[in-house]
Amino acid sequence: MAPALDMSEILGPIVLAVVINSILYGTCVVQWYNYHTSGYNDPLFTRLLVLWCMILDTTHTAAVTYMLWDFTVDHFGNYKIYQSLPWTFSTTPIWSNASVPIQHFLAWRIKNLSHRWLWFFIISVLSLGQGACAFIGAVLASTTARSNFDTLIPIAESWISTAVVTDGKFLLFYYLRKGKTGYQTSVDHVIERLIMTVIETCSVGAVVCIVDIIVFTARPETNLHFIFALPQGRIYT
Repeated sequence: MAPALDMSEILGPIVLAVVINSILYGTCVVQWYNYHTSGYNDPLFTRLLVLWCMILDTTHTAAVTYMLWDFTVDHFGNYKIYQSLPWTFSTTPIWSNASVPIQHFLAWRIKNLSHRWLWFFIISVLSLGQGACAFIGAVLASTTARSNFDTLIPIAESWISTAVVTDGKFLLFYYLRKGKTGYQTSVDHVIERLIMTVIETCSVGAVVCIVDIIVFTARPETNLHFIFALPQGRIYT
């Protein structure tokens, strides 16, 4: 006899997460197109970072689309698959590690604004630490039964809380504010736009991370947290 599972909390979040991820991926594609047709003469490293994000996001989106097919078509009605999850589900933290090189990129920007290598070193260490936690979490998730996912809460909390601290939004905000002249010049207008961009982009990522860990801690027996965990890589991009 099949176990009683609330599919609205098991399969429903997976379907919703894949849909949200696909929408965000479409937004990223538009941004990539605009970037490559805008004529920016960025350094090779920056262009390679953008290309790397595009490849990673495309690969992950294809993987989770296959995961949805695996759940809803290939294993339709097979309740065992929800206890032994496929690699496309358990490796989500690794795909979210798109944040690591992006955090290093932002750390380099902070170093250039502040002229202090110390900030770059601190952010780099924290970024690598959260990346390691995410990798360990993915490995443990692949070898842990779905019913025992509550044992992963400590490693998930370490990974996500460190990621929130590492994004450097407060430092960027502080040093951009210091760069203002105090007069209504074109430079100040550009800096104000940069400050608003920093607040908007970093805040969204931070809120999604915080909600993810709250939901996972409160309801580890469900997949509700997946709604926030899956799109994190696209949000960072």
